[in-house]
Amino acid sequence: MRFVVGVGNAERYRQVVAGLDPDYPYEVRQGGVAAVGAGCDAQLMMFPLAAERYAGADPRSRAAQVLVNDRGDGGTPVVVALPTLALDADLRPVTHGRTHREHVTWAITSALAALEDACGDLDGLTVLLHLEAAAMDARPLEVLDVLRTVGAGL
Repeated sequence: MRFVVGVGNAERYRQVVAGLDPDYPYEVRQGGVAAVGAGCDAQLMMFPLAAERYAGADPRSRAAQVLVNDRGDGGTPVVVALPTLALDADLRPVTHGRTHREHVTWAITSALAALEDACGDLDGLTVLLHLEAAAMDARPLEVLDVLRTVGAGL
């Protein structure tokens, strides 16, 4: 399995590319989801966006969910809705004491586990993580480092 990273914002893309090690193992592309998803089999997407665009997401479940993209919108054929966090009484996410890095790792590994359950195997798959579509664009270099670590463990 390999990752492709998409970055929609041109300035953020330049910052990301400038901050990467020369040996970063995954391709980073600039553009919208349809433009950067060419050749990808699946995409990790924030739950609200995935649920809005692709039928079948259970809004009561906080688990990662695998959805079929039959919209003909140029996106990947499979979309994995990233797991969500519970909200407290003040509508703040309950992070269970996780750092940002730990949360991103949990979300990505949970989504990949759901994808593996649905597909049977991740070998040979190319998975798109579009930073903005996954709501992981606030600390992009940290997210890309998590991808490197997660990918090395597969």
